[in-house]
Amino acid sequence: MFYFKKNLGVGLACLLLVPISGCNAINDILNYKSSSKVFVNEKNLEEFNSVKISSPSENISFIPSEYYGLEICSSDYLDPRWSIENRKLEVKINNNSNFGQTNSEKRYINIYYPKDISFENITINETSGDVSIPDTKVKKLSVDVVSGDINSEIRDCDEISAYTTSGDINIKNNSEMYTTLDTKTVSGNIKFDGKTWNSVKARSTSGDVKMLGNLSKKSTIETVSGNVGIHCNEAISNYSYDISTMNGSIAINEEKFSKMARSFNLNNPNSLVVKTLSGDIRIDFKK
Repeated sequence: MFYFKKNLGVGLACLLLVPISGCNAINDILNYKSSSKVFVNEKNLEEFNSVKISSPSENISFIPSEYYGLEICSSDYLDPRWSIENRKLEVKINNNSNFGQTNSEKRYINIYYPKDISFENITINETSGDVSIPDTKVKKLSVDVVSGDINSEIRDCDEISAYTTSGDINIKNNSEMYTTLDTKTVSGNIKFDGKTWNSVKARSTSGDVKMLGNLSKKSTIETVSGNVGIHCNEAISNYSYDISTMNGSIAINEEKFSKMARSFNLNNPNSLVVKTLSGDIRIDFKK
């Protein structure tokens, strides 16, 4: 069952009762600028170990605490609903702005949870807003944002996917696990920092990509005009690699290459592919 609170009744009633000749009244309704307010402030929710959020324009923060809780500060014309079923917290905020315009005040969704719990899944779909997840255990993390930054610090994670069109992606892995990572941005930078990454895919159009940690299996990093910097704690002999750029420079352990650097070993299970059109590439392996 979804719990919800909506304040559309008055606006809709006015719109339906205004005569056709009342153009000024209709314009007043359509140009109404709603204010942000706290719709939900629950501090004693039942336990949950999965979270799914769909939101148009709220900043989303996960906050370790002593309790399970939820706080939603949104707009009159956005329709916040939430539910907990089978230990899954689901939050939906619908954009009903056909009858008004929202102002520029900050809106947010705060998720509170005991800091020692382990999430099964966290799934976030956001149009405009930042996502912040501090040092948190989660098996599978999926974040898709159109305009906003993604900042995540996770532990014991099997799989991460993070996508944004206009925004930076910063992901830190604080565990020894082999974590699969898939990231993509158009105009933002990507940075992932961890001990071991498994089958990395990182794509950016104009942003830079920076990676710290070890890479296992096949990893691919691609940009159009962004630079690529990789610091790997494994020796170069543990990798096959295919590195290329059209108009940038390449440096591997301070050795410079013009357009391409390749080394293939069929007996090596680890491979690294880095491609860019006009960006520079620098890779530092353990010496």
